[in-house]
Amino acid sequence: MSRESERITVVELHKTGMRTADIVRTTGFKQRTVYKIVRRYKETGGTSDRPRSGRPTTATTPENINKVRCRIRRNPEVSMNKMATDLGISRERVQHIARRKLGLRSYKVARIHFLNDAMKAERLRKCRRMRQLVGDGRLSKVLFTDEKIFTVQPVHNHQNQSHFGETGFSLQQDWAPAHSAKSTIAVCEELFPGFWSRDIWPSNSPDLNPMDYSVWSIMEQKISTTRYATVEQLKSALLRYWDEITAEQCVTIISDFPKRLRKCIEAKGGNFEHLL
Repeated sequence: MSRESERITVVELHKTGMRTADIVRTTGFKQRTVYKIVRRYKETGGTSDRPRSGRPTTATTPENINKVRCRIRRNPEVSMNKMATDLGISRERVQHIARRKLGLRSYKVARIHFLNDAMKAERLRKCRRMRQLVGDGRLSKVLFTDEKIFTVQPVHNHQNQSHFGETGFSLQQDWAPAHSAKSTIAVCEELFPGFWSRDIWPSNSPDLNPMDYSVWSIMEQKISTTRYATVEQLKSALLRYWDEITAEQCVTIISDFPKRLRKCIEAKGGNFEHLL
């Protein structure tokens, strides 16, 4: 890995909120190197070396400009981080080339799920019901679940039992068709007597599930800084990053749930994240 790629990796992990010591353990980079990169980023906002005497060098060469242009033409969705890593130059320099030399701007598509009137009415009714259920400190007893495919296989959530131990809790699931079979419901009734039935949790509501609105984003940010050659490498990284999510982070993420219920009610069951 080039020095510039090393710097970019450290800075991107730092931006996710990862502690410097954890970056050292995750990447295997030297402690002194990681601390130096983080300190320089805090001081200058970039990853480049400090100015040296003599004629300054620049990565804004005709060759790099042409490479950036060709890559964007081939794939308009290519990330700045990936181009920077592949070209061996800083992310800031890639942005400079794209904006100043090529006159391009990056846009983030805001994806919202479609909701018809019946869906909105269901969400409104069930959000009001859930506000009652999570009152009086009962939110901490709700186990939110979900799955996400990062590659060809979903990641198994192995922490549920160790986190909740023997204390009673309510199980939430999204009631997708695959989860609403009679056999599935029978298992939930036997193992999780307080589980939220389909009469409580609204369908088509990823914006209400902490796994969707926060946890998966954290995981995606962390894995996006590294290229994985095999599925096993990716699985190992995902499990490692999952273990790094602290109890304090979980509390912060879950504490946002009542606010989202309130905003969904204000939006009469419609899309509400623009109101947050």
